[in-house]
Amino acid sequence: MPPEPTHRLLHVLWCAVDREPRRRDPRSGGSEIDQKIDCVWIGSEAFCYGRSTSPRGKKVAGNDLEAEPAFSLLENRYDTPLVEAEYKLEAAAADPNAAGALQVPTGSPIFLIERTSYTTENRPVDYERLHYRGDLIRFVTRLARRPRTSMQTGGP
Repeated sequence: MPPEPTHRLLHVLWCAVDREPRRRDPRSGGSEIDQKIDCVWIGSEAFCYGRSTSPRGKKVAGNDLEAEPAFSLLENRYDTPLVEAEYKLEAAAADPNAAGALQVPTGSPIFLIERTSYTTENRPVDYERLHYRGDLIRFVTRLARRPRTSMQTGGP
């Protein structure tokens, strides 16, 4: 049986951002953000390196994120329901930051996931860039479809 993944929080900070509007980024709602940088390990190998941003007002970064995940904090402590997310998935080359965290050469193949999570009224509340090692990731999905109406009723 493979070892269980472990989560290591590498850095949490807040910073000012430029005033340029960003349609799908929680930074668009204000001038300060929380940024979390972390890494997921499987045994002795780094598996996923991620950066996430959320509006500074949610104060997520001030909590023990290793004990309570950010999404649990948003929903349970800060009354911010997460109602939907948009995912962008692509093959990419590891930039120097991701390569260093994942312990692979710069330019190595990685699986990049960008996720924007939304709360009510279609407001973005979390944006993440997750870099997965190309040699350790497998993406599997299943699409469930509803039967056609004629098949449900036994008609033609």
